[in-house]
Amino acid sequence: MILLPTLKRFYSFTSQWNLGLKCQKLGLAILSYLRGIFKPPNDVLNLADNEEYKKRFATLYSHLLGTSATFYSWKGLQKKDYEPLYGRAKYFWGSVLIALQNEWVISIAKCFEKSSYSRRNEVISVHALLRHYLRRHIDSSKADKVKALLKKHKKVISNIYQLRHKLAHIDAKYFDNPSEFLKKYPVDYGEVEDLLADFADLLSSLNPESGVGYSLDNYVKTPEWEAGDVMDEINFYVQEEKKHLDRFSAGETDDPFLLPRKTP
Repeated sequence: MILLPTLKRFYSFTSQWNLGLKCQKLGLAILSYLRGIFKPPNDVLNLADNEEYKKRFATLYSHLLGTSATFYSWKGLQKKDYEPLYGRAKYFWGSVLIALQNEWVISIAKCFEKSSYSRRNEVISVHALLRHYLRRHIDSSKADKVKALLKKHKKVISNIYQLRHKLAHIDAKYFDNPSEFLKKYPVDYGEVEDLLADFADLLSSLNPESGVGYSLDNYVKTPEWEAGDVMDEINFYVQEEKKHLDRFSAGETDDPFLLPRKTP
């Protein structure tokens, strides 16, 4: 254990005096090797990792379900028949639709983040859990299933991650010509739905408990149905408003508005 600080000083010394990358790499290699020797016993490591893994899995579970619900809420609002209704409150609906779209894009990217942060275990993502817990200490067979799902959806996840980067940073080139970017990194909504459809299997494989299955209908069918139901209710009101205007034109009522008019 005494060797570690000594090697750290050696590494710092070689960096300061620029004695060459080979010495630095040698120092890092020795440090990495010694850290492997002096790590805690496996039983202690596994106990701590299991508890931390359960907490992190619960957080990721919540985010994956929220991502699915957001996507299908957004999808439920995409019917062309709704466009005249959106025109009645264009600022409101413009904000809602853009917010929902950005949210599911960014949420998917976060849940599947593969970066220096996930490599350092500083974020909670599928890749971070796979790298630091599932593959090493929990269940290697489950890890293989997760890796297979990641490989299956690699293209759409990668393209969404690229899009997320552009949106999150208001990238100048992207906003100058978004269609050109989407030609290079297309996001096919059918592929997004295929990814979300595998969330149940992904969660079962990530779950630290064995034999746990999931049904995600409440986060797939229900949000899309609710979005359509809200639009049907708005459309019903619009039709009633038209009937009321007809009665006003016929002199059957003195108030042209179905509901009391509020001044902005």
